[in-house]
Amino acid sequence: MKIAVYSANFGDYRKEISAKKLDNINFSEEIDYYFFTDMDIQSSKWNVQKVTLEKELDFGGKTCPMTKYRHTSKKYKFCLPEILSSYDYVIWCDTKSLQNIDKLKLNKIKALITNKQKSIYLIQHPARKNTLQELKATLQRNMERESDIKTFRDKIKNIKFNSVLPDTTTIIRKVNDKYNEIFRQIYNLQLENQLCRDQNIIQYGFYYTGCESELFYFKSQKNLRTQLH
Repeated sequence: MKIAVYSANFGDYRKEISAKKLDNINFSEEIDYYFFTDMDIQSSKWNVQKVTLEKELDFGGKTCPMTKYRHTSKKYKFCLPEILSSYDYVIWCDTKSLQNIDKLKLNKIKALITNKQKSIYLIQHPARKNTLQELKATLQRNMERESDIKTFRDKIKNIKFNSVLPDTTTIIRKVNDKYNEIFRQIYNLQLENQLCRDQNIIQYGFYYTGCESELFYFKSQKNLRTQLH
């Protein structure tokens, strides 16, 4: 089983980017690591891919606009880069949560996938259970436009989801045409509904693409680390 970890950061979002910060985890020789950015970064651990930025989009709230940097991050998070297409599974990790991929063990990842027989592995959100709660919290923080939140809330308010809200900082998922398309559709849904934060769209995305039965949830980030490190 071939597995790759990938992450991305554009415009040095949250000032999280430097070779020292990126390399300050324990890497597994059995796993490949890719990092996508618009910056000139040198790393002895990550396969750094410098890429072109997507365009800025006119939505999002005062504290969270869809800048070209945020847009590009969402694109690479959900639309699998071609260089990763030969892997069996990929692990996305936000740069703010690199502790989740510290000391990964390939045999434990294989055992999890074999035992659970799921295709998408997520972390339960630590504070909220569903998208309606997430939308409310997002609006309170001025992270989306109120009109976009209302339109989307009206669209989903009567849906009975067979999933819970995930923390999208770390996602493990199968690589093939089916799952590549599922995640690409989630990205497209985010743009179509003019939502800046992927946690506002992802539960609906799994419902829309019909894959709720294929999800496994870790109870917390700590639980993920306990099982995979």
